[in-house]
Amino acid sequence: EFQKWKIKEEKNCFIQFSVAMSWNTKKFNVKQYLCHRSGEKRLKTVPKIIPKLIGSKKLDGICPAFMNIKTSKIDGMCSVVYQKLHVGHPCDKSELPFMNLNAEDKLSIAKKLSLGVPRNILLGQYESTYTQEKCCRIDLLNYNDVTNIAKQFNLNEAFPKLFNDDSKNIASFVLKNKNSILFYKEEGIEDDQFPTLKKDDFALEYMNENQERNLKRYGYKTICFDGTHGTNPNNFILHTLLVIDVDSEGYPVAFLLTNRNDEVIISVLLEKIKDRLGTVSPKTIMSDMQSSYFNSWIKKMGPVEHTLFCTWHVHEAWRKNLSKIKNKEKKVIVTKILYDLSSELDKEKFQNKLHVFLTNNDDDLQFFLDYFFKYYGQNQQFWAYCYRKNAGCNTNMNLESFHRVLKEKIMCRLKVKSVYDCLCYLEKYLTIKENDVLKKQIRFKRTNKLKFLRANHKKLEKQSQSKVICNSLDDNSWNVQSFTDKNMMYNVHKTEVKECTLYEDEICLLPCTKCNACFHDYTCNCQDYSIRNNMCIHIHAVGMNLISQKPIENVDKQLKEIAHTDVVQAKITCKDDEPMDTAHKDEENKLHHDGGNLLKKDYLKNIYLIFFLQIFYYTT
Repeated sequence: EFQKWKIKEEKNCFIQFSVAMSWNTKKFNVKQYLCHRSGEKRLKTVPKIIPKLIGSKKLDGICPAFMNIKTSKIDGMCSVVYQKLHVGHPCDKSELPFMNLNAEDKLSIAKKLSLGVPRNILLGQYESTYTQEKCCRIDLLNYNDVTNIAKQFNLNEAFPKLFNDDSKNIASFVLKNKNSILFYKEEGIEDDQFPTLKKDDFALEYMNENQERNLKRYGYKTICFDGTHGTNPNNFILHTLLVIDVDSEGYPVAFLLTNRNDEVIISVLLEKIKDRLGTVSPKTIMSDMQSSYFNSWIKKMGPVEHTLFCTWHVHEAWRKNLSKIKNKEKKVIVTKILYDLSSELDKEKFQNKLHVFLTNNDDDLQFFLDYFFKYYGQNQQFWAYCYRKNAGCNTNMNLESFHRVLKEKIMCRLKVKSVYDCLCYLEKYLTIKENDVLKKQIRFKRTNKLKFLRANHKKLEKQSQSKVICNSLDDNSWNVQSFTDKNMMYNVHKTEVKECTLYEDEICLLPCTKCNACFHDYTCNCQDYSIRNNMCIHIHAVGMNLISQKPIENVDKQLKEIAHTDVVQAKITCKDDEPMDTAHKDEENKLHHDGGNLLKKDYLKNIYLIFFLQIFYYTT
C-alpha cells in the first residue's frame, strides 16, 4: 500500500523519492527517502559527451523533502513521516525530463512487449494520450526507454504477420497504408503507367503525412539522395530522399524499395512526388557520385542552384585511387594538393591550382592524372568548395546517420527475414522520429551541431582580448578579423528572418546561451559557416561584443530577494500536534517561488532544522 501511495504522490507532484539509507532495529525496518533532485552535480572536468541542455537533475544543494517509513516486523504495519515541502525546484511538468519511469510503468510496458505488441504500436498508444496540459513521465516514452525495458526484461520484438507468403503480407501492408503509398508495382506484373519498367521489377514508394509536411517545409533548402543495401533478404535497394530541418538534422521524406538503381526508377519516384506536391525547388541537391539522381531531378523537377557530390565520398574515392601512384613520397604530396584544391574558396585561385595540377608532366602521376581529369577535371562544380558556398550541406552524413540508426537501433543488426519486415522497420523508424520531433520541446535534444557550436565558443574564450577585433559596419553587419591571419576579415550579417521562428510548433535546439544568440541569427562568409554550416567563432565574437556593450544590470534587487527569502524561511513553523506538511500555505508558496535563489548555506540551515525536528519526533 505504501508503494502505491508513493507512486501516486510522485505523479501528482512531478517528483521522485529515492532511498538514501535504511537500517534495522529489533522491532522495525526503517527506510529514509530523499528527493531525487537533492545533491551535488558529479561532473568530470572534461566530460566525454556534451552536457544536457536542461542540465543535471542534481540541484547542487539540498531539498528538504523526505519520507521516513517504519515497518513493523511483527504485523507488517508501517508508519510514514512525510515532509512535503520542496525547495530549489518547481513541482510541475517542467520536472518531467529529470524523472525516471517507475517500476509499475516498466512492468506494464514489459507485459505488452512480451505479448508481441510491436514497439511502434506501443509508442503510438502513449503518443495518442499525450497532451501538454496534462502529461506524466510515461507520456514522454521514447524508443530508448522501450529498448532499455526490453533489455532489462530480456524480451525480443516481432512483427505480427497475417500470412506465411511475403507477397501477401506486402499487399496487406499496402492496403493498410494506402494513403501513404505513392506507387506500388508487384513482381511478375506489367505496369501500364510506366512501360519502361520490366515485368520482373519490384517497386514500392512510401511517403506518409508527416513526411509530406516536412518536404513542404524544408524542401526549399537541401535535398539528399542515397541508396543502401542490406535491409531485406531480396537485396532490394532502399532509395531515400532526405531533407535538412531547422536544427540541421536529417529527416527522410520518401522511401523507394526496388531492385533497380538507374534513372528510370528514380524518375518514377520523382514523378509520383510531383503529382502529389507539385514541383519542389530546392537550393541544393546532394548525393554520392551517382549521376542518376541529378539527371532524374533535372528532368522531372527542373534545374537547381547547387548539385553537389558528398565530400566524404569524393575524398574516399581519391584515397582508393591514390594506389595508382607507386612512389610513397609523391603520394603524400598529391594528397595534400588534392585537399588544398578542394578546400580553396576563391574560384580564380582554384582554377589556377587545378590547371597547374593537371598539367604536371611527372611520369609517376600520369595514371592518376588521367583518372582525375576523367571523373573530376570537367565537373569541378560538383566537388570544389568554391562552388558550394552557403549551400547548407557539405556531406551526406545525415543520410549515413539514418542508415546507421535504421540498421543498428531499429533492426538491431539482425538479419531481416522478409520485405514486409523491412517495411515495418521503416514505419517504426518514422514513428520514433516523429515522436522525437514532438517531444524535443520538453526533452531537449543534443545534436552534433550543438557540440560544434559550443566548441567554437570555447575557442573564442581561449583567445586573448587583443586578438578579438570586431568592427561594426551598421546595426546588422560586422567585420571580424581572422584569428589565424591578421590580413583576413570576415563579414558577419544578421539574418532578416530567423528560420527557427517560421513555425509555432518548432523550437531552436542550437542556442548559445553565453552569446544570447542562436545558429539562425547570423551568417558569415568563413569556411566553417559557409561550407560546414556551423555557428563559427566569428559569429560568437559578434555575440559577445554585443553583450559587452549592454549596461551592467543592478544586482541590488537580487540581494533584496535573497534577504527576503531568509525572512520568509524564519516564518515557517510546525506545531507539535500537526505533521510537517501542514505549514502555512502562503509562506510555503513564497519559499517555493524563491527557492531557486537560495545559496548552499541556506540549504544547510534548512536541513539542520529538519534533522533536529526528526530527532524531536522520534524521542517524543
